[in-house]
Formats: sequence, structure tokens, C-alpha cells
Amino acid sequence: MNDMFWWLLGFDMLIAIVVLGFFVGLMDGSVSSFNMGIWMNLLMLTLGIPVLGYWLNNNDYQHLAKIFLGIIAAPGLIFLVFMLIMLIAKPKWQ
Repeated sequence: MNDMFWWLLGFDMLIAIVVLGFFVGLMDGSVSSFNMGIWMNLLMLTLGIPVLGYWLNNNDYQHLAKIFLGIIAAPGLIFLVFMLIMLIAKPKWQ
């Protein structure tokens, strides 16, 4: 049962790395001070949830840790399935 926690944590960390890589890629000046707050909130949320999940798991709140890790894992998994469908189906966008 604890294996699910490690799968969720690993997947969340992978999502956090992708978001962080995208954020670093935006350092070309396309992010202005107007929307920097939005980007920082997204980055803090994406990096903070796996940390909170790990902390909860270490303090014997395993079920709550899995719920928090699922907050990012569920949309990430849906997006991954969507991208796989787009790669396999090769739809025409005309």
C-alpha cells in the first residue's frame, strides 16, 4: 500500500521538474512583472505539494499524503494520456 505513495511522489516530482524546466525556459523576458506572481504561485504549488506529501507520510498521515499527491498526479496523468492519444492518433487539425 505504501508503494502507491512512492509512485505518486515520483510522478509528482516528474511533473515538478517539467514545470520547473518550462519556468526556466521563460527567462527570456517573456514573463513580465505583471504575471510573475501567477508563475511563482504555480511554481510554489507544484513544488510544495510533493514536499507536503512527503512530510505527511513521514508523520504517519499516509492517506492524507496520498490525497495531496493526487492533486497534481490526476491532472498530470490525464494530460499524459491526452498527449499519448494525440501522438498515436495523429489527428488532422484542419
